[in-house]
Amino acid sequence: MTEEFSKVMKFTQDCGMLSCDAVIVGCSGGPDSMALLDILDTYRNDINSRMMLYCIHVNHNLRQGDCLDDEHLVTDFCKERNIPLVVRSFDVESRSLQDRLSEETEGRKLRYEAFDDLALSLRESPGIKSIRIAVAHHRDDMAETMMMNLFRGCGLEGLTCLKPVNGNIIRPLLCLSKDDIFRHLRARGINYATDKTNFDLNCTRNKWRNSVLPAISDITGRSAAEALEQTHRLLGQDIELIETIAGEAYEKVCVIVGKNRMLLVSEVSKLAPAVRSRVIRRLWEERFGSLTDFETVNLAMCDELISGAHSQGSVVMPMPFGRTAYRCLDYFVFCDGSGNVEDCACSIAESLGFITCRETVSYRITAEFAQELPNTDLTLDAQIIENIDGLEYNNSSWLCPADVIGGGRVMAANLAATAGGLVFRRAGSSSGKQLRRLFTDLKVPRQARRYIIFAHCGDEVLWIPGLGHAVGFTNDKSRRRYEESHGQSELVRIAIERKQH
Repeated sequence: MTEEFSKVMKFTQDCGMLSCDAVIVGCSGGPDSMALLDILDTYRNDINSRMMLYCIHVNHNLRQGDCLDDEHLVTDFCKERNIPLVVRSFDVESRSLQDRLSEETEGRKLRYEAFDDLALSLRESPGIKSIRIAVAHHRDDMAETMMMNLFRGCGLEGLTCLKPVNGNIIRPLLCLSKDDIFRHLRARGINYATDKTNFDLNCTRNKWRNSVLPAISDITGRSAAEALEQTHRLLGQDIELIETIAGEAYEKVCVIVGKNRMLLVSEVSKLAPAVRSRVIRRLWEERFGSLTDFETVNLAMCDELISGAHSQGSVVMPMPFGRTAYRCLDYFVFCDGSGNVEDCACSIAESLGFITCRETVSYRITAEFAQELPNTDLTLDAQIIENIDGLEYNNSSWLCPADVIGGGRVMAANLAATAGGLVFRRAGSSSGKQLRRLFTDLKVPRQARRYIIFAHCGDEVLWIPGLGHAVGFTNDKSRRRYEESHGQSELVRIAIERKQH
């Protein structure tokens, strides 16, 4: 065993990296990933035979001839060591043009998709519950990434993005320099591929690697990578504290509305900027699974949406991948398309007491009637009530004279099924309002208004669940008023009820 192997073993133990059933190694055939594959294979054979090891090679087809040689190198090594290997091949050049991404970004995206696909398939194997994906970033990569991100303008996360453990991604070689890796490969007699593009100074990373960082080392008299590793460690401790505070804040300001997690704008806006930004990022990560391509500019847009003067109405703001940030009333949520915006708007409307149905509905109500609202767990039910004493009321039930219902004049519908001009005049009021204007005045989410259920007869709205009625009654107080003016008559109870599960 080499000194470098022992160093990696201590590092992985300190970070708890290898406490899993299986590890997938992403191996390009270059020196870093070949060293990683060798070290983890040695660990599997000599220390922990229970851990299963897999290798995945992704051929980007960017360097004609060389890419196939790299694939053969990895294939031969895995065959010699009896390491299960999966090979994936992509036309990264074409895919990058299609997705409008750089070849480097597209290649990274496809690699990690391939890693995740393999991990997902392995979870179906007996004895495999926890899987880690090992990538070959080393200390010099960390230094380059820190400096590149620093001069792009970033926060603490940008300076410490190459973490030893990040979800199911592990980086066992972060404790080694590039020289350490070459020393290990020489001692073990392991062949590796050389990517000639690593010496192309037109590439930004290569400029940092081959020119800027060596110049910094010459000026300071100390390895720039070692100094930045120390900074990385200290910043990591600061981030841990801030993340703990942000996590506690997230639990306080996050609510579930319908099926969606949303932030309470009034509470989030009170948080310190460093905490608020992390709360927003966490909501994105929980909603979509990762922070990939959620950049500083997107975070700033969301922060402005929460902290700015958007208290009236609702605002939809575009985000990466066709997603949106949606603020409505005191709620902020991320959506994955316009349909999801409407879902969220309907959930907010329901939190205000209204009943919504995303389908177009129009039903003629009779004295004995039952109808399931499509794609909901709601049933619209009407039945004659002979004895109302002891009757329980709620916001989604309405009692009206049977003669109002008689002849099937009353319709249950939403605005998606009706024309404009509908007017609601609350019982006891001398004036009414057009329904669309009423919803606007009540600050009902704009995207939900056409889906709100109500009962009407012609242009007259008779009942809006959760809001009120024009005739009949919905509680004991309105019942007494009704009976004083109308006496007792045969009644029909109309209710929207959730199905019992």
